[in-house]
Amino acid sequence: MPEVLYRKWRPSTLNDLVGQDHISQTLKHSVNSSRFAHAYLFCGPRGTGKTSTARILAKAINCPTPNDGDPCDDCQMCNDISIGRAIDLIEIDAASNRRIADIRDLTEKIHYTPGEAKYKVYIIDEVHMLTQEAFNALLKTLEEPPKHAVLILATTDVQKLPLTIISRCQRFDFRRIANEQIANKLSQLSDSENVKIDYEALKIIANYSTGSLRDAENILEQAIVSFVDNISVENIKEMLKIGGDDLTQKLLELIVKKDLTSSIQELNQMIADGVDINQIHSSLLDSVRYLMLIKSDALNQNQISEELKNSLNNLKEEIGLSELLFISKTLSKIDFQGFQIQNLALEMALIEINLGQPDQSEIVQNQKSNHIAHSRNQITQNFQSNQVPIKNTPTTAVPKNTTQKATDISQKNPTQSTVKREGESGKLDSEWNNLLRELRLTGKRFKFGALLRGAKTKEIIDETLVLTYSHSSNVDRFNSELEDPVVKSEMLNIIHKTLNKEYAVEVRLDGQSSNEKTSKKSGSNSNLVKSAQAMGALIVEEREKNT
Repeated sequence: MPEVLYRKWRPSTLNDLVGQDHISQTLKHSVNSSRFAHAYLFCGPRGTGKTSTARILAKAINCPTPNDGDPCDDCQMCNDISIGRAIDLIEIDAASNRRIADIRDLTEKIHYTPGEAKYKVYIIDEVHMLTQEAFNALLKTLEEPPKHAVLILATTDVQKLPLTIISRCQRFDFRRIANEQIANKLSQLSDSENVKIDYEALKIIANYSTGSLRDAENILEQAIVSFVDNISVENIKEMLKIGGDDLTQKLLELIVKKDLTSSIQELNQMIADGVDINQIHSSLLDSVRYLMLIKSDALNQNQISEELKNSLNNLKEEIGLSELLFISKTLSKIDFQGFQIQNLALEMALIEINLGQPDQSEIVQNQKSNHIAHSRNQITQNFQSNQVPIKNTPTTAVPKNTTQKATDISQKNPTQSTVKREGESGKLDSEWNNLLRELRLTGKRFKFGALLRGAKTKEIIDETLVLTYSHSSNVDRFNSELEDPVVKSEMLNIIHKTLNKEYAVEVRLDGQSSNEKTSKKSGSNSNLVKSAQAMGALIVEEREKNT
């Protein structure tokens, strides 16, 4: 039975490794100096050479005649390991042998001395699949294995390994292999297999494999089976269902020009011509990505064809990076599985792109409108249930006694007309929560933040912040705090800082005008009352003494 390419041309020495020079050099020095570790951890993406490197290392440390840290690959031991016949190389697939019983079997047999080789080597592939109990069973052996044993753990998901396991291994991180290195390796394989294939086609395969040499070799083998010889770029694109560079170029131009009608018509025409919807989606995303790279001056010169590059260069001045980012995000969110008619997903995306990014100022204005509407509803509900409103009072909610208050103040100062400033009241509403937060710690016994929160109404009249309360106790508390000049000054400074303007503060009892202010408080002037207030007492009610 013929071997598949990735097994037939598996690297047999450290020099054969592709794209992992940082690892091969270190391991060669380790073998040369006989200072290799008792446990290794090879981690990295699939198809980058982890298991192959583990087998090469097993050969190198057991080869009787190594060559500059590399196995000779010619002796009996090297040949036995290469063809999988060596009894002292034990490979375990942790995905199917993940139980604690499997690891206990390993920990028992590892103490047996090697039968033929100098070292017994255990390779545990996909080690992250072991159960927690299996890891615990492996831990002690991993920390202190017998002198004749070397353990090599390989994983594609190192994050799932316990730190206790990682800390007991010498770790090597395998990198994704560069596209150019993959293409060169595929070219060597093609020559060895006597297959003619365009180098541009090999570059497409390398790009499609996303850094995995094994995936690239499998794609090459599929191409050889499908097209036998003289494999062209078109053959590879057909096999991988990859459109040409200009597949969605016209569609992208229409999107950039915001021609919604033509862009949807172009999309549906492509689908009617038999182009796969996923292919259109992928190609369009690629084109948007390349255009973003061109706009950012970050495009690799060999990444796309000259024809596509020239076409995108003509578009780069017609659209900004922020718009391209929005288009990319919109296209990336498409999930065709959620639609019975798959065309609809792309059509919706085209419409969303054509509408463009929402104006941030419009969003803020909508949020404010929603907040005001919510506040109105809340205040209406509170008044209907005779509750004190807690949230901000909107500028349109005017207390019934406002006209009377304005008249009283005008009579007090006939030379100055009383004006309720709607604009300033609106600012008070918008900054009310900030004012409450800033005043939450101001005050001796009663904090102004809490006192302001209990106000029934709030308004600005003639440069004065007028607060109305339903209960006289709140008015007394407020006035008791204002008696301290330091506290009063601090409060007025905070109001000035928050509202960007100096205001006086006046508190009233509901239904009381400004010139009525608790005039009947003669009892509060007595020494006895003052002493009681100093100890925390509050005046709840005053009665006139009957003579």
